[in-house]
Amino acid sequence: MGYKFALIGLGEIAKHYSSLLNLNNIHLISIVDKEPSPIAEKYFQKIRRYFDYRKLYSQDIDFVLVATTAENHYTIIKDLLVHKISVVSEKPLAGSHNEILELYKLAKKNNVNLIPIYHWQYTDESLWLKENTNHFGKIKNIKVVIHDNYASANGVNIVKDRIGMMGTTLDELPNALSIINEVIPLTDIHKCKILHQRTISDKNCGYNIFSNFNFMYEATNIDITIEWRKNLNDKSFLIEFFNNDILEIFHSEKKIYLNGELKFSWENSDSLEMQYYRLFKEFDIKKHNKELTKFLFEFIEKSKNIKSP
Repeated sequence: MGYKFALIGLGEIAKHYSSLLNLNNIHLISIVDKEPSPIAEKYFQKIRRYFDYRKLYSQDIDFVLVATTAENHYTIIKDLLVHKISVVSEKPLAGSHNEILELYKLAKKNNVNLIPIYHWQYTDESLWLKENTNHFGKIKNIKVVIHDNYASANGVNIVKDRIGMMGTTLDELPNALSIINEVIPLTDIHKCKILHQRTISDKNCGYNIFSNFNFMYEATNIDITIEWRKNLNDKSFLIEFFNNDILEIFHSEKKIYLNGELKFSWENSDSLEMQYYRLFKEFDIKKHNKELTKFLFEFIEKSKNIKSP
């Protein structure tokens, strides 16, 4: 039979869920958006549609997939959990550590599941790293650089239609940590020593437009830079091992190099759609990503006490 679910939010990202209609293990029953949506007309014409997510309270569904603007996640997720409905949601689940604790407490109280989506766990490079990294030994350094073109022309403000993503830290740090988690399980905040952090905020909306974190996780030095001000679209990872091997991963170019030689490449016409397809093809509502989510928000909270260099 598979899982029956409803989708809340029919913005830009929802089109990447269209491939889920081809899966046999999950079945989209209803879609919800507060406004008429061209995405719904193009991809989900045959699916029952509502304009108020509260209509889902009485439906026979196994979970609701929340894909609204991130600013609305906490309120919607909380409402669904209160009504004893399991939730699968785009990241971040909420905007603060206290809100996360509240949501997980509520899910436990009502015996329902709360599952964040970290789609970078299903990228081609992430799957390759999971299969191959242990061949190289212990990791000495990891450097992650993420550029996205979400700033105004002068690089000072986040563009209007991206403000709801809640800035570099809440939007992109989960991506970086989720792929690092594939090679170094991030399970214990006490094993993490934050060396320095620096953030720059959009003075209009208050969200970060630049973030940098440098920390030790056990014996591995990890540096993550997230930059929206330069309006580039480029993502790269460098992994240096104690045996001096160096892996360079270029997400945008879809290539992985080992010590300067091409090791792996891939080609997908819609990589984001493929990531969601992989995620839900093997979907298990009991696999919850809770440890990574807990680490993420504990890390953000801990970093607030570290002075910028």
